[in-house]
Amino acid sequence: MAKQIHICHHCKHAFYYSEKEAASKLCRNCLKEGLVVADRMIVVCPTCLRQYDSHLIEKRSDKPLDNAPDLQLGMLICPKDQTPLETHGIKEDIGRITDEIFEKFAKYKLIQQQEEAEYIKKLTALRQEISSDISTHPITDAQESLETVEPIVSPLLPIISGFKEIHISDEKIPFANKFWDFYQNSDLQVDSDVYVGDEKAPEMIRGLLEEFSDLYLGNEFLDLSIPLVESINQGKVYYVGDTHGSIIDTHKCIQFFLTQIQKAQETNEEILIVFDGDYVDRSPYDIHNILYIFSFALKFPQYVRVLRGNHEDVTISMNYGFWENINKYLPNSYLFNDFGYVFMKLPLVHVVRHDAKQIMCVHGGIPFYDREFEELPIIPNITAGLDRLDSKYSNMDEMDILSQQILWSDPAAELPPGMYFLPSPRGAGFTFGEEIFNRFCEINKVDRVVRGHEVYLDGHREYFQDRLFSIFSCSQYGTQEITAKILEIDFSKPWTSNWQLLTILTDLN
Repeated sequence: MAKQIHICHHCKHAFYYSEKEAASKLCRNCLKEGLVVADRMIVVCPTCLRQYDSHLIEKRSDKPLDNAPDLQLGMLICPKDQTPLETHGIKEDIGRITDEIFEKFAKYKLIQQQEEAEYIKKLTALRQEISSDISTHPITDAQESLETVEPIVSPLLPIISGFKEIHISDEKIPFANKFWDFYQNSDLQVDSDVYVGDEKAPEMIRGLLEEFSDLYLGNEFLDLSIPLVESINQGKVYYVGDTHGSIIDTHKCIQFFLTQIQKAQETNEEILIVFDGDYVDRSPYDIHNILYIFSFALKFPQYVRVLRGNHEDVTISMNYGFWENINKYLPNSYLFNDFGYVFMKLPLVHVVRHDAKQIMCVHGGIPFYDREFEELPIIPNITAGLDRLDSKYSNMDEMDILSQQILWSDPAAELPPGMYFLPSPRGAGFTFGEEIFNRFCEINKVDRVVRGHEVYLDGHREYFQDRLFSIFSCSQYGTQEITAKILEIDFSKPWTSNWQLLTILTDLN
């Protein structure tokens, strides 16, 4: 008979039991009747607070699963720090322990947002001190006209088909080829201080950045003032959220995408892969991470789209690790400025059109012209090109207010009564509610929005009747272990059920 892992409700002893043994519910350890099936358990490490799926023990192979606990001498052990896990089989316990974990994580997240807000406050004060007589965000004639006239729902922007037809020959990208071979053959055995070219690494990296800037971002189809609009008739779109230097997650994603690209080529279907920004900061491997993604985009430009996040900003990445890592691992290279030049050329908005449906991807949130918090603000029409973005700057302070919100804003499931939006606790952008979101989607003819920017323990959150998806694709975020996800949209399925979330460390095989 097949055996299944069971856990004793009394002594918490875990063991494989046959169906016949389990039927007696008699524990081998304490000899009491208290066996429950392991897949009914929440298993929690009291040290790192990581949650495990106990039923994954049944699926273990020679290679351990990253979110499966270890079974050692009849005990479930956290593979990260070898701590015996706490098991909870009663519904009341499950609710309590989950609430405790998320409460601790919410405090951690709040502290990070407060640190961001304080840093941005200092930057703003410094800029005002330098140029006190110059308005940071002058109101343009277009904005003045919007104060009295609501935007008109007009025809959509034309589809940009040229991106899919781009093919860059290997002869044109010698630097990308070297980085690609390095990351494909390294089996992830990369060191934070070892790069392609060794002592010539700065020269190699600068060569890759030039190829990416000239051949990928410099093409005639890319206009940063409007969304990049593409169509898919039959196929899939994959969205990758913040990776923040987690090259392990990036590698898992890229290997999975290579398989999907091959399948799409064999079946003559379409496929798009959209990286949603925040490739750097918060990790010693962020330089490797962004070089890997850039080389992937150069090798497969017809499939890969690379958007800008709020950390692809010189004032932010100077404070959260990227600048420090460049100076530490690549001293005297002056590469930070080269990366900054590339960051300012990354697009902010991507739109996929399928039949009459549109999915928009941004890093942070939807933009609007702010008024008083109790008033419904003026909504721009960016998908029709009536409202243009001005984002081609190295830092957010020089961008227009719409671009800033696209990079920094966050949704809120609920707002105080009478409020349409609130100032963001981050110190930049806004926190917006469902009414503004629905109005934006109506005016811009958008059916779904995909974004990143926010960290969640389970790697995702859905808002507003599953019309806004927030995904996070970094498994190790500071001291927090995250069940990182990517989002798949399959246009061969009905619209209401054509999406699924994939866990990077377990589903991308």
